[in-house]
Amino acid sequence: MRRLILFLNVLLWATPKADAQQYPLFSNFLNHSYGYNPAIIVEHKALYANALYRTQWQGFEGAPRTQLIHVRGALGQSPFAAGGYYYSDQAGALNRLGGAAMLSFAQQISEQTQLAVGFTAGYFILQLDPNALVQDPNDLVLLNGKDEQMFADFNAGIYLRSHGFYLGLSIPQVFERELRFAEAAPAATLRRHYYALGGYRWQLTRGVAIEPTAIVKYLPNVSLQYEGSLRIDFGFMWLGGSYRSDQTLIGLIGFDMGKLTLSYAYDMTTSTIRHVSSGSHELGIGLRLGKEPDRDGDGIPDARDRCPDKPGTKLHKGCPAPKENDEDETDDMHTPTDRDGDGIPDREDTCPDLPGPRQNQGCPWGDRDKDGIRDAIDACPDLPGIATNKGCPLDDRDGDGVLDDKDKCPDEPGPVRFEGCPAADTDGDGIPDQEDECPTTAGLPSHNGCPQPTQKELDILELAIRNLYFDTDKWEIWEKSHPYLDQLAEIMVTHPDWKLRIRGHADARGDEEYNLRLSKRRAEAVMFYLLNRGVRRDQLIVEYFGELAPIAPNDDPASLQLNRRVEMEFVFE
Repeated sequence: MRRLILFLNVLLWATPKADAQQYPLFSNFLNHSYGYNPAIIVEHKALYANALYRTQWQGFEGAPRTQLIHVRGALGQSPFAAGGYYYSDQAGALNRLGGAAMLSFAQQISEQTQLAVGFTAGYFILQLDPNALVQDPNDLVLLNGKDEQMFADFNAGIYLRSHGFYLGLSIPQVFERELRFAEAAPAATLRRHYYALGGYRWQLTRGVAIEPTAIVKYLPNVSLQYEGSLRIDFGFMWLGGSYRSDQTLIGLIGFDMGKLTLSYAYDMTTSTIRHVSSGSHELGIGLRLGKEPDRDGDGIPDARDRCPDKPGTKLHKGCPAPKENDEDETDDMHTPTDRDGDGIPDREDTCPDLPGPRQNQGCPWGDRDKDGIRDAIDACPDLPGIATNKGCPLDDRDGDGVLDDKDKCPDEPGPVRFEGCPAADTDGDGIPDQEDECPTTAGLPSHNGCPQPTQKELDILELAIRNLYFDTDKWEIWEKSHPYLDQLAEIMVTHPDWKLRIRGHADARGDEEYNLRLSKRRAEAVMFYLLNRGVRRDQLIVEYFGELAPIAPNDDPASLQLNRRVEMEFVFE
């Protein structure tokens, strides 16, 4: 029972990476941000439906999978919007199903500023996978876990949008429900999450917009998590990329075909998971089921119409076109026109369709170094350069003293000994990654950046191996082995950046396939024991070989006992 409870805790509550996975993860979070913040549904006035399928860490056994169906839309001409969703989320041995209703209210503060609040109320069902591999199939935790646990939950959020800028704050899982799969088992808690979403949509031209966005996730007792995204929107499609703080790079693509939208995201981790997983995939499809409000009937929805009560043209963003032969460029209300709404009349605006400050003559860019290359695309905006060199002078663009023809990182300053590239130090041990044989584990200069276990730590590991035995056809650890494993667990807890490789073996009796399964269970028995003593799951590497690697001839009881073994070694990366 303790082993299964531990498995659930490790999967959903124990580690920072898994802790964030208590709540479903979306890579295309701009398309599915309502899942984090219900206030955002006011952004879509027309009836809209979408579905999503996400499979995380492809090829990794027990990795999360999420399916979601969602519908939302405005309630007539009122400031309210409503919606609902149903989703299924499976992570390891835990299945989570749920449905919820959403309601949002928007208040127009000014012509281009809107504040909304939203709430989600729903139910969720949690159940252990009856096919999960466990140590004891008669365990009360497993038997009780097969029964559904249903509970209500509540989410809340606020959302502000103004002049292309937007900011949202939300709290999913407000009630912090406790789970207990048996009366004697300790309770696990679905923790309250805190999300902050912010971004800015910058309209470069009438058909092209660029949108940087960031989302920050906070969970008590877990490291702050963040994700930054940049998306370029061409109207009919968008392209972009993101970086998530769990060492994940994400590629984004989407298509807007009027009534139908498609989106896809591919996650590629740079952590050690990449050795066993081909990445994560997320596919979304959306369908617009109704027309957006258009009070003046000019074909431009009110949400994108700068003159929603006066028929206009798409060229002028829903406002009437300037009258011909009018030297003052005034509209039918006898006021100077300002198509881009930047406060500079069109007759004085060098970029009348792009908002920009007056010091840039109404354009969204400047040219501080006067080299004819606007600051927005100038890699050296304060140093005159040439267009073929991204606005930087020739020879040494990054100014690090390494000429560009010999600089492997010509746009990032770095020392000569690293050929012009910056010196990264991932593990913070003072040894640059380029010279560190263990770049993710803090170590010593005398050992090329790798740790050096003390003789006492090596002796504890050796004793744990020598005193770890199994009976024939069994995978239960002998009780006399426990004190040695306890000391080994204490080492791993003390050194959270160390890893331990666990290799399971079996003797030659029985068929090869059976022995392979038996060695797997023996290695996992050691893993579960260490986890139960506080070692994190990501510190343990489990391998198994069956009868393929004997250390004795398999011809007498003593030799067979030696081959029924689990080997362990410290690993530094």
